Amino acid sequence: MKNMGFGVLGMIDVELRMMAAGKMTSTVSLEEGSTCSVLLDRSGIDRKRTLVVLLNGRYAEPDRELRHGDVVSVFPPVAGG
Repeated sequence: MKNMGFGVLGMIDVELRMMAAGKMTSTVSLEEGSTCSVLLDRSGIDRKRTLVVLLNGRYAEPDRELRHGDVVSVFPPVAGG
């Protein structure tokens, strides 16, 4: 893979924001063509326990393909009464 000055060819960088018990943000490098599901799996996030995934501020299905520079926000289930 070649470095073209903005990343490695064939790879994308995605910002992952975890919105549980305070906000945690990290940058994750993935192969081009990766989806929200791939990001969650590689980050060790249990998709069964995730309530909402937003891609660039909009609801995203698990099979949504990611692009370089995307921001993925993950919200846990909310409990209460």
